[in-house]
Amino acid sequence: MGQTFTKQRPPVYVILACVLSALVFGFICWNSTLRSDAEPTTRDYLFLLLYQSLSLISYLATLWFFGRLSNFHGTEIIVVLFLISVFGTIVPYIASGVQIWTTYQLELGWFLRQSAVAWLLLNAGMLVIMAVTSTVGFLLTLPFRIGARNVASASFTKSNGQMPPVKRFTELRAGRK
Repeated sequence: MGQTFTKQRPPVYVILACVLSALVFGFICWNSTLRSDAEPTTRDYLFLLLYQSLSLISYLATLWFFGRLSNFHGTEIIVVLFLISVFGTIVPYIASGVQIWTTYQLELGWFLRQSAVAWLLLNAGMLVIMAVTSTVGFLLTLPFRIGARNVASASFTKSNGQMPPVKRFTELRAGRK
């Protein structure tokens, strides 16, 4: 009746991969809206802050959503990172596309086709960035996780390096009498 459910947070390397991917994608969206011949103005830097914030919120919200559906173990993490990479780019890319379309007043049909192709290419790039950063993060945190396992299991081992025998409940109960 009173079940408690404890949900683990995503691994640190997944969170770092999402943050780094969001910052890179925010910069790419901002850079795609700039004119190539102009120096960035204060207004442009405010848009950089907007795109960075929007990308960060989008990626972390997607991570939170898929974190509720997944436990981030085994090969399941590859699928989750792929989905985070795809769905985390939607909102910032639409905002960037709307700004480009309204600024340059392009023909809508042509612009939508070109935007779809560019979005697919950006998703492929962001998937590579997400995979590289999460792999590097996983490899960097691996020694700490192995060390933590050894410390935790060291208190249960005997001097000969084997686990102590498990006592049955009846043996424990008989020992108390």
